[in-house]
Amino acid sequence: YRQLRQLKRFIVLSHEDAQEWTELDNVEVIHNPLPFFPDQISDNSHKQVIAVGRYVPQKGFDRLIPAWQLVARKHPDWILRIYGDGMREQLQQQIDSLGITASCILEPTVSNIVDKYCESSIFALSSRFEGFGMVIIEAMACGVPVPAARGILSATEKTVCW
Repeated sequence: YRQLRQLKRFIVLSHEDAQEWTELDNVEVIHNPLPFFPDQISDNSHKQVIAVGRYVPQKGFDRLIPAWQLVARKHPDWILRIYGDGMREQLQQQIDSLGITASCILEPTVSNIVDKYCESSIFALSSRFEGFGMVIIEAMACGVPVPAARGILSATEKTVCW
C-alpha cells in the first residue's frame, strides 16, 4: 500500500471498487465511458438476438453459432444477427454447414449500431475472454437484456439476467 499512497491518484472503475481501497486517500472513480448515449431503447418486442464484435476467435462466435442451431430448432421464428468484420468466411461456412442460414446472419460493422441494438430483444456475449466488455454496457444502455453466467457454464450453474 505504501507505493500506492505515493501515487497522485489511484483510479478505479466504480464506487464499489473504491470501497475496496478505504486505506488509501488518493482513490478516484473514473467510469468506462459509453461511446454513445441512446435517444431510444429497445421495446424488446422483436424476436431477434444481437451479438457484436470482431470476427476473431477471442469473441467466440464459432461457439455461439452451434449454440444458435439448438435455439433455432426450438424457436424457428427468432433470428441471430452478428455484427462485425474479420474471419467472415470461416463463420459463414459454419453457418452454412449447420443449415441455419435463414436464422443466423453475419452482418457488417455498421455506424448505426444503436438502431441495431434497439431492434433486438436479447444480447449474446460469447467471448472466450474480455478485459471489459463495452458491448455489454452498450446493450444495457439500449435496454437490451444481457443473459450472464459466472465463469464457464456447467449444468449446475444458474444463468442470471442483468
